[in-house]
Amino acid sequence: MILHRRSAANRHSQCGFTLVEVLVALAVISVLAGIALPTVKNTLREQKVTRAASLVQSAIEEGRARSIGRGGGGGVIIDRLGSATLVERSQSLRMRMAESPPLYNGDAPNSTARLRIAKHGTFPNDPSRDSFFLLFDSTQVQMIRSAMDVANGVPTLINLGDAIFLGDAKYPMRVTSIATADGQALALWGLTATPMLPGPGLPPTYTQVQITPVEQNVDLRRFHFVDLAFAIQKQPRPAIALPLEMPVGTAIDLTASGLGRFGNQFSPMEIMGNY
Repeated sequence: MILHRRSAANRHSQCGFTLVEVLVALAVISVLAGIALPTVKNTLREQKVTRAASLVQSAIEEGRARSIGRGGGGGVIIDRLGSATLVERSQSLRMRMAESPPLYNGDAPNSTARLRIAKHGTFPNDPSRDSFFLLFDSTQVQMIRSAMDVANGVPTLINLGDAIFLGDAKYPMRVTSIATADGQALALWGLTATPMLPGPGLPPTYTQVQITPVEQNVDLRRFHFVDLAFAIQKQPRPAIALPLEMPVGTAIDLTASGLGRFGNQFSPMEIMGNY
């Protein structure tokens, strides 16, 4: 019996590993892990980027479908990180569905607005320093209402920051002020009185809107005191829907973004806003 027990003990002791064998196994595993880890990281990174690209594509397709379903006036808003630096303007971590009102071309068929250009006092020969004003008459009721609302500090139909496209060439401009034209402003337009609409308490007929070019080095002096067709694009409004947040470690690169005649309307090198 004693010999039998020793034999069993000996057989049991042969089933283990020595310390040297364990250390060798750990060393081999470490080497293999070190070789495979970069590949695994690259694979995970590619999967994350692919998933983020699919989310962005899905958001754009949804915005397009919403726009088609509403007959136009929809899309997506890409929120930049900020506007203080080029890096902030070049990256985005969030997208939102957008609802954009239709273009406003005036309340009457073939509506126009008269353009007045004020030259810079110190640099009169430099068109890039010109100031631009539009005069709207009594047929543009929305402009009159907007001027009154802006004066009272309430959201309105046409707001500061809205885009306006002038003439057949659709020169892109941006609204910087809206106000009813007082006597001093009307004098610059060659008008001496402020006609009133029929009825008591109604606002003045004329509305003056100051605009600034979106594109640099725009020379519009040939259109001074010319009646031009216009189209006002109101700023998009975020839709009532949860925003799309980019996965951790990914971002939308906007360094090559841009629209307009010169491809710089939304370029990070030019834009100063958040959108």
